[in-house]
Amino acid sequence: MTNTPEYITRGVIDRCADCDVCRHLMDVNCLLFPELFRNLLKRGAYYATEYQAAVGAPLDMILKPENEQSADGTPRFSQFKKSMYGKILKDDGMFASISALKRVKAAEHFFDLGEYISTLEKAPDLIVTDCLSCRLQFEQFTPFAVKHPIELL
Repeated sequence: MTNTPEYITRGVIDRCADCDVCRHLMDVNCLLFPELFRNLLKRGAYYATEYQAAVGAPLDMILKPENEQSADGTPRFSQFKKSMYGKILKDDGMFASISALKRVKAAEHFFDLGEYISTLEKAPDLIVTDCLSCRLQFEQFTPFAVKHPIELL
């Protein structure tokens, strides 16, 4: 079936994981939230054999990236003994069938509309959306005018 969440997610990951040009603005009619892509998508991916090999983890350890980087910009990792945590820290979530490296890379390319607006050099004069829940949130949490596309016609 081509409209299942797993099928849609796999398509987004395949398109975005290999992209180094831009970050993908998540606006898929509020069906798939950035939270899904940034957090749930990565859940367990760090523990996958594929990811561990890519970051050079010793065979007896599991490395998990920390939120902060070191002073020189390299990633920091927490280390866990595989003999103790190997049965707990594993990639067995709903997206485990998708490449762990692709999931992590794709998740790093997503940001929500609020983050996008904050990165703009010039504040927008107007936000246009056909999504009612988005419109309500923009009206409540941003100083910008919000319109439905029909209102512009």
